[in-house]
Amino acid sequence: MIMKLKASVFILLCAALSLFAKEDEKSDVTINSDELKYSFEENTAYLRGHVVVTDGERKLTTDNATVYFEDDKKGGDQAVEELGLKGVDGFSRVVAVGNVHVVFNDQTNTKTEVIADRGIWEKAQNKVIMTGGPPIVRNGSNYIRCRRLTVDLLKAKCDFESPEIILTPSSEDKEKFLF
Repeated sequence: MIMKLKASVFILLCAALSLFAKEDEKSDVTINSDELKYSFEENTAYLRGHVVVTDGERKLTTDNATVYFEDDKKGGDQAVEELGLKGVDGFSRVVAVGNVHVVFNDQTNTKTEVIADRGIWEKAQNKVIMTGGPPIVRNGSNYIRCRRLTVDLLKAKCDFESPEIILTPSSEDKEKFLF
């Protein structure tokens, strides 16, 4: 039973990391929302209402998202520059606010969900920070709830602040430990 519990915790942690892991295959990213506004002055895109980002089998939904673009120091595409869309080639930060919900399949093809009120992807630090709600990583009937989840993409490391780990043993395992 202890070994199965350790395996369940390990699977939950791997599931949280695999959400942000780089894939060998590139897939198209589709973004939908009720409204999109771009600020030329701030070089920022604002997505409002029913934001859905789909990348392969991964899906992020949120109420609102803001994408902060990098300044294009290389000059970039002239047509893009003429439209005033400097830095559209890359972003520096993405902030998702309100009902942030990410769904994907882990290595064992089990549905995994990450739920929080707010998610921030800081590209320069290669970190994703989930807060509010509190954040929950759910894999099957097991989950980790915490005050703050920080995922370091370079080190492939998750930090759970004040974690509460809930493991639901199978009915077969429960029967083994009835008193």
